[in-house]
Amino acid sequence: HDEFLPVPERQALTGGVRQILQLRMQFLPYLYSAFNAYHTTGKPPIRALVLDWPNDPQVRQLDDQFMFGDAVLVAPQLAGSAARTVYLPAGTWHDFWTHEKLSGGRSLQVTNALGHIPLFIKDGTLLPLAEPVEYVQPDTCFKINVQAYGHETADFTLYEDDGSTTAYGQGAQNQIIIHTDGTNHTQRRTGNYHGAPRYQIKEWQSF
Repeated sequence: HDEFLPVPERQALTGGVRQILQLRMQFLPYLYSAFNAYHTTGKPPIRALVLDWPNDPQVRQLDDQFMFGDAVLVAPQLAGSAARTVYLPAGTWHDFWTHEKLSGGRSLQVTNALGHIPLFIKDGTLLPLAEPVEYVQPDTCFKINVQAYGHETADFTLYEDDGSTTAYGQGAQNQIIIHTDGTNHTQRRTGNYHGAPRYQIKEWQSF
């Protein structure tokens, strides 16, 4: 029980939980798009690595890592463990926390502080992260920081609707395609959702 921990450890635990909750809120726009893909294509937003790398024998037995959408690899760290081994499939990856560029096709040891779940971003990704909010309201407009990983990034599509009804099924949804060539950043909104905007891109970062 937390109340039996010394004060410094209890404060660190509370801070770690807060970081995780804020991280969840940051990823809401990305996850909303991943669930939209699940609805339209049947591709699970959270899935075993073997679905994305069926020809890589190293991922067939992995049950302690998973893909979170198309671009984020998650490697949960067990409580009490100071480090763990992570396998990165072929390609180039980026450590979410340090932005270090990493070569895939190999295993590596990772150590992360409390509240910093090991996360790795595929090269070529545009990752829309929201400023954390305490809760989502019907009129919440997410302020977005787009993080570009690599020199040639694929476009990312944000999906915008009322967030509470099934009106998107009748076409009341917008697609916001965000794009960068490394210098110029654009966003193109199309669709039939006419409510208040749900996203506002405030910042771009490149790694």
